Amino acid sequence: MSNSKQDVVIGIDLGGTTIKAGVVSSEGSILYQNKVPTYADRGPATVVQQIDVAVKDAIRKAPDARVTGLGIGSPGVVDDEGVVKAPPNFVQWDEVPLKQELTKLFPGLLIGVENDANAAAIAESKFGAGVQFPNFLFVIWGTGVGGGIILNHKIFRGPTGGAGEIGHMTIDYNGPQCNCGNIGCVEAYVGQRYLSQRAAQRLQSYPESKILKLVNGDFSRIEPV
Repeated sequence: MSNSKQDVVIGIDLGGTTIKAGVVSSEGSILYQNKVPTYADRGPATVVQQIDVAVKDAIRKAPDARVTGLGIGSPGVVDDEGVVKAPPNFVQWDEVPLKQELTKLFPGLLIGVENDANAAAIAESKFGAGVQFPNFLFVIWGTGVGGGIILNHKIFRGPTGGAGEIGHMTIDYNGPQCNCGNIGCVEAYVGQRYLSQRAAQRLQSYPESKILKLVNGDFSRIEPV
């Protein structure tokens, strides 16, 4: 009977609110997953610490497997060196060499960093709803809004790496300001944070709303489901 361990990788979804980690088999099955708060408003060093916490927990939960790599899906533009540039919901993240920082923490692992929407689009192309379609636009919605373009089964990044980022296209030049600094972005209307803020504002005029009863009157607990 073979004693060889199963090869797995750890995937990280770096979100503006939570960091999710998963132990993933070579067939794409999620064997274990966790989540920790991102603390995106506390700067890059704290966020990297939180990634460290999530990854080490995932490694502990896979004692019978051999972890060979770590893949990060990050908001913002990601260059070929794994530098994350200006993710809109993160404080003090002008340019952060995320791949370099994680290589220091996990020197034995192969490290890959990709824009989160691009990573999700690639996953759908290889394992999900996009398998049968050589060309499609992928849209992801959460704390922010992102997108990825698949052309001939490959991700299209564009000349600067920002192709498909529909969340920061302006749809109303007189609209609200987005976290990225632009005015009237798609994300400023349908991003989780903005939807919650607008719902809380509207509920001020509807004190008998069932929503307020569900959150016991705590406006900070209002969020999309």
